Amino acid sequence: MIVRGTLGFSVRRLPVIQQSAREDDAAAARPPWHWSLIGAGLATTIWVPLAVLVLPLGAAPVLLAFGAAAGIAGALVGRFGGRAGPREAALGGILAAVLVTSIAAVAGAGLPPRVIFLVVLLLALVGAGSGFAGGRFGVRKRPC
Repeated sequence: MIVRGTLGFSVRRLPVIQQSAREDDAAAARPPWHWSLIGAGLATTIWVPLAVLVLPLGAAPVLLAFGAAAGIAGALVGRFGGRAGPREAALGGILAAVLVTSIAAVAGAGLPPRVIFLVVLLLALVGAGSGFAGGRFGVRKRPC
């Protein structure tokens, strides 16, 4: 389409076609349980640098950083997860808790099994709550 500008010369304008990208269609077609695994990976990769930054401050900031990471990952799952929602985001937070604790146990953290279980439980509670809240936020931010 060619439009005559106000100064007398022609300006070519291209029509804009609103189409969803192939990647968006693939994400929408992905089963919801895939998004739980994606959320766990996101929460873990977001949390690790945060944990390194706040570790000198003590254990409570590390726990808060895990909650923030699970919330951010949950928001991404809720926003881009197709049929996935807060439930899958919460499950992603729980899986991230199991993943990071398992890595610490295998790496030789030197903690007794009872303490490892309590750490998994605490991280899972924080991850599930934050992931669920982030998932609800992400679902509200989806395009109509």
